[in-house]
Amino acid sequence: MRNKKFATGTIAALTGLVLAGGMLATAAPASANTNDGYVSGAGTMSDDWGDEGTISTTSYSSSTATCLWQQVLHAEGLLSASGIDGHFGPNTRTATESFQRRYSDLENDGKAGPNTWGKADNKFTRIIDSTNGSAQARYDGVSSDFTVYRNTQGRHFWWHEGDGAHRTAAYRSNSC
Repeated sequence: MRNKKFATGTIAALTGLVLAGGMLATAAPASANTNDGYVSGAGTMSDDWGDEGTISTTSYSSSTATCLWQQVLHAEGLLSASGIDGHFGPNTRTATESFQRRYSDLENDGKAGPNTWGKADNKFTRIIDSTNGSAQARYDGVSSDFTVYRNTQGRHFWWHEGDGAHRTAAYRSNSC
């Protein structure tokens, strides 16, 4: 009887470990993505964007995340200031393709996916990471620079060039 209880207990414990392991394996990573609804990050700001979701003409095409990407394209001299509207249309796609052509390891598909976002966050300079999770960095573009901030919740924001108002980079809304 004792061996049967031991075996039953052992099987239950192993089953629990397998199930827990499965839940750990399928849990969302701690890194940023579209699931949390915002362009976000933690730790060193210089690697925040390399795990972001894809924005394109068909994916989060009207969003403040697109607006942030357009700010990057404007700083790179690839999009006019009037093109910063939060709508990923033909001009943003063409500018994104131009950005991607600058780097031999990027696919030239006109979509801002994790690899393309990651190339952009490599251009952060004067990074200030604080102990409470907030941070700021200067985006050093070919034509201009702008400052990107990260609040204590990890969400990225900046001041929009057009009206000087604060914008939080969200995937599911557009206040650009």
